[in-house]
Amino acid sequence: MQSSLNILEKLRKIIRFLTKTRRVSPNAYIGHTIGFQHEHQSPYSGIEWNTPAVYAEFSGPPNNWPKNQIDANILSKLPANQVKGSAWDPKSIMEYEFGPGLVLLPAQYKKGIFPPGILSANDIKGVKSFYPVVRESTIVKLKLNKSAVIKANSGGQDDYIFTAPTTKKYTFQTVGQLDTVMVVSEKATTENYYLSGDDDSGLDKNARITLPLVKGRDYLINLRVMFTPYAQSGSIIVS
Repeated sequence: MQSSLNILEKLRKIIRFLTKTRRVSPNAYIGHTIGFQHEHQSPYSGIEWNTPAVYAEFSGPPNNWPKNQIDANILSKLPANQVKGSAWDPKSIMEYEFGPGLVLLPAQYKKGIFPPGILSANDIKGVKSFYPVVRESTIVKLKLNKSAVIKANSGGQDDYIFTAPTTKKYTFQTVGQLDTVMVVSEKATTENYYLSGDDDSGLDKNARITLPLVKGRDYLINLRVMFTPYAQSGSIIVS
């Protein structure tokens, strides 16, 4: 797996590019693929919303979200066991920008929440805790069309390696009720190269990534388990 320092530098470059070009809000896309959740949905945020104003704001342009999507992305609180840490970070890249009149409490945010759009100190700590150096001895070898059990519990991580037998598209997919974040990278001598990521946490689906791979090359699959339902298990398969 790439070191946390490599990932941090690449995140900073992507955020600078997206902010400069104004194509998208970086927090909505980048953070999810590395395992972060929305800060304003933290059970520790203490945010009291002006709910009618929130529905009015996000049901119109440019979002045009239906009520259930506004609930899922803004108003609903995350379960405490899906959240790392015990404090809200309004400076995080995972905090949306909210204009005046949407927040009732805390009182200092009645005029809006305006995160700086860069990695906060807590974001950096989170990346380092999510992506420690992976020991080769703990990596499980995946075989084509054969499932492997996901052993990690909530907050844990399993790591896999797959050697492509032929040059073609392959699909990596989780099976079961676990909430996970999956990242696929190409293994190299000095640095692993990020290819794609998928976050199924909080959604009624499984993590799934389809990529063209090259015969004989090794690919790392890092699977972060965000939440494990009671008495549930899962597996991963490549096909």
